[in-house]
Amino acid sequence: MKTVLFQRNEGVSIQEMEGDLFLANEESGSIYRLNTIGAAFWRILENPCDLETILDLFCAGFPNQSRSDLCRDITDLIDQLEDHSLILRKEN
Repeated sequence: MKTVLFQRNEGVSIQEMEGDLFLANEESGSIYRLNTIGAAFWRILENPCDLETILDLFCAGFPNQSRSDLCRDITDLIDQLEDHSLILRKEN
């Protein structure tokens, strides 16, 4: 069975301001602001990572949140970042 890994798009520029990260994809013209949670997700993707590992890290960091709520929030974030070509998915 193949594992889907998520990774940063190498063509994305990053600027940090007051705890938020701003991502810019010059190819698509997209600019996207990540809040603290989104920035944590971005940092996790310093190396390609699968969804289960990402969820494990967020569950450990936010023990009062249910895994299903975190999964919904993370998959929504993944969809948004993919829509703006800021992250890529690859099969391993």
